Amino acid sequence: MPVRFDPITIGYNAVMPRPAATDLSERRVEQLVTQLFTEFPRDGETIAEVARAAGLAHETVRRLRLHPDGRDRSGPGFFVVAAIARARGVSLDRLAESTAAAWSIRQNP
Repeated sequence: MPVRFDPITIGYNAVMPRPAATDLSERRVEQLVTQLFTEFPRDGETIAEVARAAGLAHETVRRLRLHPDGRDRSGPGFFVVAAIARARGVSLDRLAESTAAAWSIRQNP
């Protein structure tokens, strides 16, 4: 089945196709954010330190950490995830694998 893209207006005449969020995609984002902050804090690590090391606003990191379900935001973009992963010493490959593994276990109990 082809993916359906709903246009999102981003400017005067500019339109960007983007698939609408589904329950499945929202749960996967929640799992990703939860995995990103596994074992937080390490050695007294603070949200401020992670934000500073990632080059992100403290509020961005705080919201992700406190609300992985996304109730206060939309899902994080790739570069936000990559910056936090780098700051926390988490491999993106390992993050993707652990998220996919956790998801497949939840789908196939």
